[in-house]
Amino acid sequence: MRNQVCVITAAERLRPTKQTMISTLCVLGPSLLRSSAHVRDVICLGYVVTLSDLGNLGEVLGSLGVLLTLIYLAIQVRHSKNLLEENRKIALSQVYGSRATSRIEDLRQSIDSPYVAKLAAEIEGISEDDYRRNSLLRKNIVHIDNMLFQNELGLVDEETRDRVTRIILKDYPTWEKYGIEANMRVKKWYREHGGT
Repeated sequence: MRNQVCVITAAERLRPTKQTMISTLCVLGPSLLRSSAHVRDVICLGYVVTLSDLGNLGEVLGSLGVLLTLIYLAIQVRHSKNLLEENRKIALSQVYGSRATSRIEDLRQSIDSPYVAKLAAEIEGISEDDYRRNSLLRKNIVHIDNMLFQNELGLVDEETRDRVTRIILKDYPTWEKYGIEANMRVKKWYREHGGT
């Protein structure tokens, strides 16, 4: 009785009997079968497998499930990290862009206002027309600097980057001619892309 083997045949599946039900419970596990102390072996796919072998198989499958879950979580963490980095870049871009827009708007208002242009020209010791020209050039530098910052963050397409490079190479001598100081980012870009 100790070496009893539970086998479910195709014929037993078609006509359930008490023995078929006991055999089915043997396959499901010893905790479901009251007389499981006498049942030690189960035939599974033509092989005799002990209940401890089935327990070992369950442990292996459980370990595999844990491993797959850990791999999935690692992928999710990496994806979340990438999303956070992209959101950080976008936030920096928005803050810097907002500052650039504010500076450009200040320069535009000083160009458009006859009173501000006259006062600023007197302070700088130049004519109103020269002040307006210099403010317009400074406005362009601020805009270009913003585009270069966006490029550093990887948010500018290649066509826009090439267009900005052409503008810098073309306008930099004009800025120098009128004494307009470009910031470090624009100067560095100018030197790296063929400026003298």
